[in-house]
Amino acid sequence: MTSKRNLVSTAAALCGLAALATSAQAQSSVTVYGIIGVDVAHASNTGGAKTVMETSRLNPSRIGFKGSEDLGGGLSTVFDLESGISPDQGIGGGPSSPGDASPSFWGRGAYVGFKSESLGTLTFGRHWNVNDDNLGNYFIFGGYAVFGLTGFGFTSDLVNNSAKYVSPTIGGFTGEALVGASENTNHPKVGELAGAYSAGPVSVALTYHTAEYPGDLKNKLVSAGASYGTDAWKVRFGYSHANNKIDDYTLASDVYKAKAYDFGADYTIGALGFSLDYVARDVKASPDDSHFIRLLATYSLSKRTLLNANLITLKNKAGAMQNFYGISGPGKTQNVVAAGISHTF
Repeated sequence: MTSKRNLVSTAAALCGLAALATSAQAQSSVTVYGIIGVDVAHASNTGGAKTVMETSRLNPSRIGFKGSEDLGGGLSTVFDLESGISPDQGIGGGPSSPGDASPSFWGRGAYVGFKSESLGTLTFGRHWNVNDDNLGNYFIFGGYAVFGLTGFGFTSDLVNNSAKYVSPTIGGFTGEALVGASENTNHPKVGELAGAYSAGPVSVALTYHTAEYPGDLKNKLVSAGASYGTDAWKVRFGYSHANNKIDDYTLASDVYKAKAYDFGADYTIGALGFSLDYVARDVKASPDDSHFIRLLATYSLSKRTLLNANLITLKNKAGAMQNFYGISGPGKTQNVVAAGISHTF
């Protein structure tokens, strides 16, 4: 159910929020921020249109309002409201993430809570999950990513009706926890934990996720990652194990176990950046496996404007039907060429 917004009403709402932000600056810190990005992509074996223009998959377009108020004693109130937008169509309330077919206007997150310098941050609302906070350091998350593979959507997702806690960093260690209430059949009861450590060139993380739906249908993910490198270069590895009784996108009963791997490397020289990833989805006791290779090149025209180009080859085995565009047939290979521009403000 695609959200259709009247553009005049949307513009008025944004102007009102901007005015509110201006008037609130005397009491608190409020920031308006966002990204405008557009890609043009050509893909094979789509079952339909082969060339599309869309919001950037590397840096999905968005507009947001965030702020804080100092309550004294190292305690602050914090909030964030963020909406996806679709600049290719001029629509507010665009995709929260690539592939999101039913976006809402504040679909990329909306929360309010408290931040303590010594105790951490506790917020309430709609949150990116702890997997999104941590696994993006090891898996590629630029659109052509592990969360696009069946069974691994929760490696990066948003959770409604949730409370999230992020600890302060102590000795390089950070912990997170998230709980989400189930208020209808489309919103599962979610529980997540994460621990991460970073010191010098070394970074590691471990996460646990469970989502429970009515009828004893559950998704479970145990994920881990490690990386080694500097700002100029990095090698990384991500691993996720899914134990599913329900598909995380269609909500249809689907019992299976699967593993996902990402072997990646990043290299930056001046304004140029390169990433190479091999990502595989291995279904237990089944030949329906898939893998893809993604090569990314970026060029920074300035601190705010970025050009990007992607080359992707996704291969399915046996009855596997993974794809990034359109509808793929069993065992089909999909090749993608994409290029785009994004501007951060």
